[in-house]
Amino acid sequence: MTLEHDFYLVKADIEPKEFVSRYLKGKLELETSEYVADKVHIEDSIILYMQNTLDWIPTRNPGKRSNPKQHGLCYAGITLFDKESAPKLFQIATSWINLYKSAPETFKLPFEDEEESIIYSKSEFLFKLEKLREYANKIAHERFYMYHFGI
Repeated sequence: MTLEHDFYLVKADIEPKEFVSRYLKGKLELETSEYVADKVHIEDSIILYMQNTLDWIPTRNPGKRSNPKQHGLCYAGITLFDKESAPKLFQIATSWINLYKSAPETFKLPFEDEEESIIYSKSEFLFKLEKLREYANKIAHERFYMYHFGI
């Protein structure tokens, strides 16, 4: 079983604090919520591979009372991407997409243990990165934000 990070594009019809509060109290089901416009699940090994570049993105930590600013993902928690996050997220996703357009149709990420290596499909890998780039564009230009729910 592979661990996954879940990314949800959320309509700005609900305040971020209210969204997280409802979720944590069990009053909001992410997979069926009217506020969730789209979602993508990304394997932990991909997130770990991209981690250094994801740390450049300004984000917020809604798991803490004051929703403080930070950079990168709350690896095992909840991360909020807002309008301030969008330009860097878009730029980083675009860079990874451009790099992996040159990849073979299937590949392994370089740090994986040979015994437990995962073969990735280039098209599936690019699809997930294109979703993140699409979400960044929507956050920047429309009334959306994105949540990351870590492992």
